[in-house]
Amino acid sequence: MAKVQIAEVRRFIIDCLRALGTKPIRAADQAELLIYADKLGLPNHGLHRLDSYVYAIESGVCEPNSEPEILNEKSSTACVDPRNVMGATTGHFAMDLAINMANETGVGWVTVKGLNHSAEPFSFWTLKAADHGLIGKAFRSISPAVPAPFATQQVDIMSDLLPPGEALAQDRRFGMRNAALLSHADTTNNEDESVPTNPDHCFVAINPVCFATGFDGRLTNYNQHWSEMDPTDPKLLEVTLGDMDDIISKVAYESGDEGSLAYKMQQINSSIAIAQKLKVKHMNLE
Repeated sequence: MAKVQIAEVRRFIIDCLRALGTKPIRAADQAELLIYADKLGLPNHGLHRLDSYVYAIESGVCEPNSEPEILNEKSSTACVDPRNVMGATTGHFAMDLAINMANETGVGWVTVKGLNHSAEPFSFWTLKAADHGLIGKAFRSISPAVPAPFATQQVDIMSDLLPPGEALAQDRRFGMRNAALLSHADTTNNEDESVPTNPDHCFVAINPVCFATGFDGRLTNYNQHWSEMDPTDPKLLEVTLGDMDDIISKVAYESGDEGSLAYKMQQINSSIAIAQKLKVKHMNLE
């Protein structure tokens, strides 16, 4: 494992994306999203993704400087075409739209059709809504990994991953499928893997002040209730809503003004190859 200062990771990602012609603000937004994933211990959505972004931009699949387009908009809902921009760009565009709607009407629900570049981890966007005093939700359709209806012979791809009887899990996936239908996503069985399935993303903001008063107090009492319960094992850490993100983030801030992140040497070698390819300075390792 090799440690790298977070500021250095950020600089490297931005340099790489800018070397491909990406606007500075969009490169910075994408860097923050990738770094956030690494802070949470989700490497599949962190620096590891940079190589796929480089390939997507070079091949023309991703157009980082394009402008998302609102296809349909009402007072509390909207459907957005990302027009092949990066995940962070779409996420900010859609969640900002949902936040503005929630402040005006109480609820904002924005779907994004055919987003080729994931805006995960989704807690990044729920926290963005929370920073505005709102309840945030963000999720994507599982395309086409959704179960077929009960008592049918046809099954969708990956439906065998759900053990029989897991109604709750299946209800959750049916809900994702229904949300996907709002954005032109193809949720049917796709036997030809070369055909795009156009997965969708949803960004939701809810304004608590538009409902029963006293939400903040109830939320505090709710979390306090769970945190004060007796643990099953005194040696285990009691964790309630939001605690895990804070705990994992503290691990990242081990040294320096902003902290450092640890990467496997395979990841470091991959980033070295990217640096050489794009002719940018590689990250300084601790």
